[in-house]
Amino acid sequence: STILTVNSMTSSTEAAFNYTFCQQSSVRKLRTLALSGKLQFTHFRSLCWKIFLGCLPEDSSLWKQHVLLQRAHYDSLITTYSTNIPSDQLSVISQDIAETYQENQFFQQSTIRSMMLRILLIHVHTFTEMPYHRGMQQLLGLIVHLLESEKLEYNETDPLTFFLDARFVENDCYHLFRELMKHMCIWFTSKEVTDEKVKNNNPISKCQDIINVMLKEKDPVLYHHFRQINLEPQIYTVRWIRELFSREFNLDHVLVIWDGIFAHANNMEIIPFICLIMLIRIRPQLLNEDLNGCLRLLFNYPLQQDLNKLIPQARLLLRGCSHDGKPALIKKMTTTSDKTDYLPQPNSRPTEAINTTKALPLSIPRPQSTLPGNTQPCSAQVQNEKQSSNPMKRELVREILQMKKMQTHMAVRIEPIVESLQHQLQVEKLSESQADVLCLAIANLKQVKDVLSGNLPDSI
Repeated sequence: STILTVNSMTSSTEAAFNYTFCQQSSVRKLRTLALSGKLQFTHFRSLCWKIFLGCLPEDSSLWKQHVLLQRAHYDSLITTYSTNIPSDQLSVISQDIAETYQENQFFQQSTIRSMMLRILLIHVHTFTEMPYHRGMQQLLGLIVHLLESEKLEYNETDPLTFFLDARFVENDCYHLFRELMKHMCIWFTSKEVTDEKVKNNNPISKCQDIINVMLKEKDPVLYHHFRQINLEPQIYTVRWIRELFSREFNLDHVLVIWDGIFAHANNMEIIPFICLIMLIRIRPQLLNEDLNGCLRLLFNYPLQQDLNKLIPQARLLLRGCSHDGKPALIKKMTTTSDKTDYLPQPNSRPTEAINTTKALPLSIPRPQSTLPGNTQPCSAQVQNEKQSSNPMKRELVREILQMKKMQTHMAVRIEPIVESLQHQLQVEKLSESQADVLCLAIANLKQVKDVLSGNLPDSI
């Protein structure tokens, strides 16, 4: 085959480029490569993303003119918006960039950080219907990393070098990022949603629907377990989706997942089904955990051995259920034993280790295992406190109980506030941006209430 690969890049020719991109079936073949996880073995992944997302038309004869116009457009934006930047906005975005992939040296380079800052500031100025949100810098970071890794020195005899020209990495990153954000807009703000039949257009409601509607239909057992332990869907799904799973897997795996998301359809319809598959993959562990254990799994997603199957499984789930209403995929995954499917990969991602110990409720301080002068366990000491003559022990128990009582009292006081805000959200005619902010405030208040009640870790 003459399709362009990493190994063939040094000797790529116009004939090879035309074979890969200029045939009638080229886009279909590229989508197949992406959906099968094989796009990672090529040197034109970013060019495929541009095609899939609509940054470039499918007709390759129009590409060069499009790219020339896009690069010139970005140069004009740099000139227009290089001044008059609000200091508070500059500070927020700069701080978020500094915290992006801190374990990766690539993102610690000042040139990379400056490039990301310019792109995000121009995006905010020109995409006024969607203000900046934390998470956008994470998406841009992967795009910058990819284009930097694929950049080539321009050679007029090699057509591919024009599209991956090292001199225009920043220009190309901006337009690819902007196109991605057009499709991701509904997960950051509700302004782009125009369907009047949809009652809840804000991102929080959409994330809740993934669990309260979709998971309830596909896997009612897991859904009812989440309800029983009072696990709020938006606590983890908002992060998963807004950052396109970039913090749940290592960098190489994230790129393969993005290949599949973009190749499937640029409307991002597969994203909720990826969330469902991620839950189904660790279903046995989730069903055996309490709230704290589930949150640890969802915020430190277990390393997987067969991530190339993630997109095909999500597409299978999207296509529908079996005759009895339960997806055949869930049947298959829940009837097999939990063995090699969940073994860690040899090359683990550079994130914090997964804490598998069951946490004590965080509403009270964790006592020492023993008290001075006695080796008896604390639990027994508390039970026998009435028989103990040590005033230190009695005082410790009294203070713990008093603190627990105060926290419970404060949690009870927050509950009617949350209910009142939810009522206002339903009856008041708020703008879409105001509704979005209020939904986030309600979710945060619920989280505070659960922390005070001892049902939620305070480190989330």
